[in-house]
Amino acid sequence: MGNGIEIESSFQDKLKRLWSNLIKWGIDNQEEFLFVDQFCSSPYITKFTREEVMKEYVFLRNLVNEGIKTGEIKDFSPELTISMFYQGSRAVVNLILNSDPSQDKNELIEDGFQIIWRGLAGK
Repeated sequence: MGNGIEIESSFQDKLKRLWSNLIKWGIDNQEEFLFVDQFCSSPYITKFTREEVMKEYVFLRNLVNEGIKTGEIKDFSPELTISMFYQGSRAVVNLILNSDPSQDKNELIEDGFQIIWRGLAGK
């Protein structure tokens, strides 16, 4: 998911790249995407297990913390910010997978990012 983030110069561009990568991965890997969604929602998964999985996404937490520290995004709870980011991307993936194939996927990805960004932007 973090592919290409290091080449982006602004915080917003880094977050946008991550957003796009996550959605494109969900579209290209539908079965894995659905499994992750079910896994995260399962009442049988312990807090410890969730924390272990989140260790794989340390770069996302670091990016969010960087954005808060620099004032690029509002000083919300990092956990809430990450959750809203994930749930928003999940909604866009589901919309794309269940929409008319003639609908512009890139436009949906961009519009979804703008909705999230406008809610997070600190400036």
